[in-house]
Amino acid sequence: MPAELGNRWVEYLMIVRKQYARAIETWAAAQIEPGYLAKNRVFDRRFVRPRTQGRLDWTLTANAHVEATVVDGLTLRFDGMENTAYRHLTHRTFLPSGR
Repeated sequence: MPAELGNRWVEYLMIVRKQYARAIETWAAAQIEPGYLAKNRVFDRRFVRPRTQGRLDWTLTANAHVEATVVDGLTLRFDGMENTAYRHLTHRTFLPSGR
């Protein structure tokens, strides 16, 4: 399944159907990170994979005073021109109910 179509399907499962478990299982099945859901719920925690632009991937939002690069890890460079409270990196995941 092409990434764009897969991302739309996951969006549909989450937003319209409220089927969070199915959405994250669908997302995990499309990724090539063995054991991703068995080990933890944070996708690509070392920032070694290309961004997919999907809702369950990391999202980097632009900031005028911070340069963010993702090449074999995440690097943030602050320009020092402003005291920046950096809140421009997010990751969404869902946990199964119960223990």
